[in-house]
This record gives sequence, C-alpha cells and structure tokens, in this order.
Amino acid sequence: EGGSRYAVPRSTDRKLLIQAPSTRSNPRVEVTQNHTQKPLKSDTLLGLTAYRYRHRAVEQWRDGCLLELSARTDDNGHSSQVESRPQGPGCVMSYAYWDARLLGQQRLLNPQTGAYDRIQVQHLGSQVLKVRDTPLRAEHYALSSEQLKIELWYSPGGEWLQLDSTTKDGKRLRYRLN
Repeated sequence: EGGSRYAVPRSTDRKLLIQAPSTRSNPRVEVTQNHTQKPLKSDTLLGLTAYRYRHRAVEQWRDGCLLELSARTDDNGHSSQVESRPQGPGCVMSYAYWDARLLGQQRLLNPQTGAYDRIQVQHLGSQVLKVRDTPLRAEHYALSSEQLKIELWYSPGGEWLQLDSTTKDGKRLRYRLN
C-alpha cells in the first residue's frame, strides 16, 4: 500500500493510472498498470474507431528486481500476451519509471513483447517543475532504445515526477505525478 499515483492530463484524451509503490519502504511489491487510449478525433473515420490501444500489466517485484510479469496488450487489434519469470544473473527490470534505479540499467524487459530492449540514458541537467502546484527541483533524463525516446524527471530523492514521450502518430504524451 502507499506510493504515488500518476495520470495523463485530460487534454491528451488518454487514460493511464499507475499506482506506483514506495520501493524504499517495502522490499516486495505488486504493480498494476492499466493504459487505455481512448479514440481521438483523428482516430475515427465516419464515427467508427480507427485506432484503439489497451495495455494491462501486473508485475511482482522484490528489492527492486522483477520477479514475475503478466501483461496483455491490444494494439489496434494486434493482441499479445507476455508471461515472464526472469531468471539468470543480475537484477532484471522492466520500464518501471517509478523506480529511478532503472536509470542505471543497460537493458529493460519490454512488457509488450517479452524481449529485452537495450537502452541508453543521458542526464540532461536540473530544472524546476511544478508538481502539485509547487515548484520543485528535478533531475531531467533522456532514455532511448531502438523503438522509443522518453524524457524523465525525478526529484533529488529519486521520486518519479514526470514522463514525456511522442506516440507513433506524433502526439505528445505526458504522465505527471498527481
């Protein structure tokens, strides 16, 4: 229990709710993500939905390492399901933005494909973000892989504050601490 909630601002017409755990106080956590992209005006043709996206993932974590992943994705009619219990040496992480330790990884488990993505992380400096109507100093990072480019902001204490990305269709997507 506990942790933080993140949402996508209404102007994007996307719904995402992540109940992110407080990893510092609980060595074993379960994280559930539900991401539904509601059809935008540009995604409809003659009143019919031309594009729809849904993703649900349930992850079991212990001491910052992924133990188990169960995910289902419907990307415009292309369904995929991933069931994984990572094994082998080292700590495996997925795209768990809520845990700043992902910034130290070289690869992440992709919950939509079950494959490992090689990533690069670059620190872009400090800046001030408005979080819960309060100005807060934040560390800004760029995370990239072959398929995506993401910007992330964390508090000096490592709390995830914001994510910005661009969707396949060129729309800006922002997750922000609620």
